Amino acid sequence: MRVWAVFTLTCAMRLVCAQNAPEVSAMNDPELAAWLLAEAKRQVEGCRKPASDGKTWIYTPDGSAHYNAHWTRDFCYMVEGFPEVFSEYDLRRGCEYLLEHQREDGCIPDRVDASGHAVYGPGPGTWKSGFGDRAADNGAFMAKLVGHYTRLTGKSDLFAANTDKLERGLALIPRGDHGLLYIDPAKPHSPYGFTDTIKKTGELLFSSLLLWEACGDMALMYGQIAQQDEAQRWRREGRRVKAGLQSLWDDQAGAFFAASRDCRQHDVWGSAYAVFIGVTTQEQTRKISRFLVSHYEQIVQRGYVRHIVEPEGWQATLVPVPVGRYQNGAFWATPTAWFCRAVAVTDRPRAEQTLRDLIRDFMAHGVNECVNDEYKNVPDYVASATLPLIACRDFGWLR
Repeated sequence: MRVWAVFTLTCAMRLVCAQNAPEVSAMNDPELAAWLLAEAKRQVEGCRKPASDGKTWIYTPDGSAHYNAHWTRDFCYMVEGFPEVFSEYDLRRGCEYLLEHQREDGCIPDRVDASGHAVYGPGPGTWKSGFGDRAADNGAFMAKLVGHYTRLTGKSDLFAANTDKLERGLALIPRGDHGLLYIDPAKPHSPYGFTDTIKKTGELLFSSLLLWEACGDMALMYGQIAQQDEAQRWRREGRRVKAGLQSLWDDQAGAFFAASRDCRQHDVWGSAYAVFIGVTTQEQTRKISRFLVSHYEQIVQRGYVRHIVEPEGWQATLVPVPVGRYQNGAFWATPTAWFCRAVAVTDRPRAEQTLRDLIRDFMAHGVNECVNDEYKNVPDYVASATLPLIACRDFGWLR
């Protein structure tokens, strides 16, 4: 059974267009979207591997064996961008496989490999590595994943069977004075996983946006199993986080800061994502959109988007990362859909052109994790292909 019927598509167009630049440039928007849909399907199917338990497919972040395990956040991004490609059973087992390896203290795994070996923090998952023994975001991503399952299937069974695990995963998140996710400057560790090499400390923007989403999902799911007191508790938590986000708002610039202590810099991804998930006021939404448009040349390359405005690098990192590389100044496809939705508020033509540029670059150079001029990292990166499908739907290129 499929969650939704999988689109019947041919890859012939992709093969022809990749070899023929004039045809690529002449393709209309629905044709570009159809190519991306077929490519995303190929990427998801190419990253799927059987687990040793004999009943689970794991979905690795890429098809090139660079990240060879089932990552919590990457699986979430595959489901968010391309839910149609997953059967109900595979979606449920993908969630259960992570929950089955929850640590005794409540920590949700960062990843679990095909043999069932779980790692709880980025890198080797230890404090000695500099990354810490946990990531800041997996509890929220796990709640979001179960929320996706619940909405897509209309079933509450997965949530009902795992309420305690989700509660413990979210309870492990340290909170600051404003209710936001907090990392102690005296004991830094990895924040949001797509900046896990960056030393953000104090109260954090992006991880708190994920927490706000998780609060909404928990309230929704408790409501569906008729536990209204618990639903109301999570609605209150969501309001607390939303109010706390204002402590990171820079009204003069029209953007949010990434953190309150180390790396108190304007967060391109986080500001766009705040608009994308609908946590901003109307005035903030327009200001963020104008901020992104006004800095467009410093944050976009071939449709890929930088974490912060060029030529800045992050003010502090957990491990050495040269400016212009990886999470310290390379350009990524992960946030392009968020960026496009925010930019479209004030400049829809520019937002649509960003998406066209990204898809055409995929055709010419492959689907990469991140790029910067001639530099590129991790080919066949699945979230890079699945998340931009959201923008294709936003613009009406896919129906």
